[in-house]
Amino acid sequence: MFEYITVFDPSRSHGEDDIHQQLLLYHSFTGSENSLNDKLGQIGVIQGLWSLTNSLSGEDGNQGSQEKVVQLHGKVLLIIRVESRFFICLSMNKDDNSIHHQFYLAHLWHCYRFFTLWHNKFASIPDARRLTNLLNEHFVPFWCDLQVKPDAIIKKGIVGLWHQSHKMAELEFAHCDQSWESLINQDVLLESESYLGIKDILVYHLPNFEQSPGYKTYGLVRNFSSDIDFVTNISNWIYHSHALYGNLSSHVLASNTHYKETPADNTTTATASSNIRTQARTVVPALTTTGETILHNLTLPISLAYDAVQEVGATTGISNSISLFMDYLPKWNPSAITSVLGGNPREQGPAAGPPQGYLISPLCGNGLPENYKQRVVKSQAGTINEKDYNCIFWYYRDVLVCVVSEPNFNKIQDHQYLEDLSYKLSCSMEKFYATAFPKEKHGQQQPQPQPQLPPPPPTIQSRKKFDSFGFALRDKRTNECRCSIPSWPLNNESRSYHYGTFLDSMPQDKLWELQHELVQFLQSLQNSRREKDSATEERLTRLSNGLVCFIRDCPEEMALVVANWFDETSHGGPTLISGLGPSAIRWWNQRSPPG
Repeated sequence: MFEYITVFDPSRSHGEDDIHQQLLLYHSFTGSENSLNDKLGQIGVIQGLWSLTNSLSGEDGNQGSQEKVVQLHGKVLLIIRVESRFFICLSMNKDDNSIHHQFYLAHLWHCYRFFTLWHNKFASIPDARRLTNLLNEHFVPFWCDLQVKPDAIIKKGIVGLWHQSHKMAELEFAHCDQSWESLINQDVLLESESYLGIKDILVYHLPNFEQSPGYKTYGLVRNFSSDIDFVTNISNWIYHSHALYGNLSSHVLASNTHYKETPADNTTTATASSNIRTQARTVVPALTTTGETILHNLTLPISLAYDAVQEVGATTGISNSISLFMDYLPKWNPSAITSVLGGNPREQGPAAGPPQGYLISPLCGNGLPENYKQRVVKSQAGTINEKDYNCIFWYYRDVLVCVVSEPNFNKIQDHQYLEDLSYKLSCSMEKFYATAFPKEKHGQQQPQPQPQLPPPPPTIQSRKKFDSFGFALRDKRTNECRCSIPSWPLNNESRSYHYGTFLDSMPQDKLWELQHELVQFLQSLQNSRREKDSATEERLTRLSNGLVCFIRDCPEEMALVVANWFDETSHGGPTLISGLGPSAIRWWNQRSPPG
C-alpha cells in the first residue's frame, strides 16, 4: 500500500555539494534499499512537481496551497508543506482505492500535528541529527500502524478529514440540583490546593465504536479553560489511538505500543507465496506470521517490563528475578473510592464497582519510564510563549479524563492528593452517567424504588424513533466539529432512540460507500468555490444509495446533512435545506449558530 515517506528541507543546502543535507527522513515500506542518489532524486522530483503545479494553478510559491495530491503512473504522491519550508511526502500505490486519498492526506497533517504536540515544531529543533531521530521515532511507527490497521481511518470517517478541528460529543443531561460539571469546578478546579496548579480538565466520552448509543455521543464532552491551545491536537491524538488500538491502556497513552509489521513474503506454502508476490498488498497473511504478530502484541507489556528489569539489573546489580515484575507493571494504589462506593473490594470482588482508575499518573511503578507517570505536551510550540504542561489520564467506564497541570505543580506527585482527586472525579462521573443515561444503572448500591410509589417522570424527553437525518458540522472559528454520521455499524442492543440515526444500522460497506461519496461531493464543492472565488457555496444532490445530501461551505462553517430520500417527502421552500424534510428543517433552524 505505502511505498515510502520522506521529510526534507530544501533550505538546508546551498549548492550541489551539500544537497544531501536536505534529507531529514526517508523510510521505505517495501523493504528496498535505495541509494542516497536515488533518495535525492526522488525529493528533487517532488520539489519539481510542487513548483510545476503551483505555476499551472497560478499560485504563489509561499502563499499557495500547502497540500497537493499528484497522481503519477502507478502511484500517488501526497505532499504537504509545513512551517513554510519543510516538505512531507507519502508515496502510495495507485491500485489501492479502498480508502480515498484525501483521508491519507489528512493523516499526514495529523501525524505532523501529533509530532508538534509531544516534541516541537521542526524549525525549533536545530540539531539535524536529533530531528532525524525524533522523526524516525514518530513518523515511521505512525504509518506502519496504519499499514497494518487501515480500518482505523475508516472508523473515524469524514471527521478524520478535518485535522484543524476536534470532534465534540453531543449529550443531553437531565436537570439536577448539582451537575457533574459543577462538582468538577467546585471540588477540583476551584479547590484551594488545585486552584493555581490544575490548568484544565478535559472530559471525553469514548464508547466502543460498535457499542455506542450513537456516534454523536463520541468525543470531547467539554473542557473548562479557554487558555490552552492544544485541545484539538490532543483530542485528535486520543481519537486516533482509540480507533487504532480499540482500548486506551497505559501503554497506548504512553506511546509505547505499536503493531508489528507483517512481512509480505512470509507464507506457509509456495503457492500462497507466489500469489502474494503478484499483489500490491497482502490481504490474508500467513497463519504462522499472524500468530507471531498476535503473540508479539499480546506480550508487549511483559516484554517492556522484562526489558526494564534487565536494564535495572545490569546497571545496579539487582537480581533479575521474575518476582520483580510487579514493580514494573502499571499499577495504582487503592483509593478512597472503593470504601465509599462499595466497602472492602476483597469481599465484593472485581464487579463491586464500575471500572475506573488512573492510566497515566505518578502512582504507577517507579521503574517505568516517565511517559507512564505524566505526558508533557507543548503549548504554543515554536513561539516565544512556548510552554510545557503535564497531563495525567484517568478513566471511568467509557469516560476518559485528562488533567492538565502546570509544570511546577508538585502536588500532583503526592499520592494522597491523587487518591482524593480520583474520588472527586468518580463522584462527578457518577452524576455524569446518571443524568446523561438516566435509564441505566450506574452503581452497585443504588436505592430501589418503593413499589407503592409511582415511577418518577423522565427528565429527558423520550423519543420513539431514530433521527431521519445525519449531520457533520465543522465550526471554523472554534475548531469544533459535531457529527452523527457513522462510519461503523452499531450494535442494535446499544443503539439509543435519543442519540441514534437511521444510518446506524446500515452495513459496513454501505456506510463506507456513503463516506466516499461525501468526500467526493465535498471536494467538488470546494473546487467550485475556489474557481468562483465565492464566500458561500451551497448544493443539494441525490446520492447513489437513495440518500439526499445538503452541503454548505462558508467562512464560518462547513455543514453536511444527509437525509433519507424515501422516508420523508421533500418540501419546497426558499432554501436548499428544505429538500431534506421537516425534521431536518427543524433541526437546522434550532441549531446554534457558528462561532
